[in-house]
Amino acid sequence: KINTHRNITGELQRNIYLFGRLPTAVAFLLRAERDGISFRSFEKLWAIFAATDCPQFPVSGKDLMALGFLAGVQLGEKLARLEQRWIKSGFELSKGQLLAKVE
Repeated sequence: KINTHRNITGELQRNIYLFGRLPTAVAFLLRAERDGISFRSFEKLWAIFAATDCPQFPVSGKDLMALGFLAGVQLGEKLARLEQRWIKSGFELSKGQLLAKVE
């Protein structure tokens, strides 16, 4: 159920990042309809949705290669692990913080 009394920006950012803006908007609309929220509440939530940007992952393969990693499967796996840490952090970890966690 959509909770209009809590900060939903983090949840929206996560869904927009993982699934894209359009699928997230469709799911959001369907959920609002299913939950029967008032138009006024919907307007407030839609404004939050509209103002929510898609986070940009701050690390690239080139960043890891600059640290001495070679292009290939292992680099991709390290990049994917960093991305998961970044998502779990609520998109808060900076590029420097993420690169400091590279093993």
